[in-house]
Amino acid sequence: MKILNSRLPDQAWGLSDVSLEGIDVSKAYDFLWTKCRIITAAIKRTDYQGLRVTPNVYATLEEVDTFAAAIEDLLRNPPSTAA
Repeated sequence: MKILNSRLPDQAWGLSDVSLEGIDVSKAYDFLWTKCRIITAAIKRTDYQGLRVTPNVYATLEEVDTFAAAIEDLLRNPPSTAA
């Protein structure tokens, strides 16, 4: 997993893009929604693809932990590449 955000203080807010090498972003989106009911946005650009995640001050630590566990599960058990 690669976090695609700037670390500059004036460039940080409640929005993050993450890239999951070797996993199609559309399949990752489907996995997170159908298995965990986690809402993301699949971003496909010419220079990268990733998932946009928007945790905010209202997100609980439990919700952040749930997202982290879901990403770990996704990386350990990637969705099939078959269409």
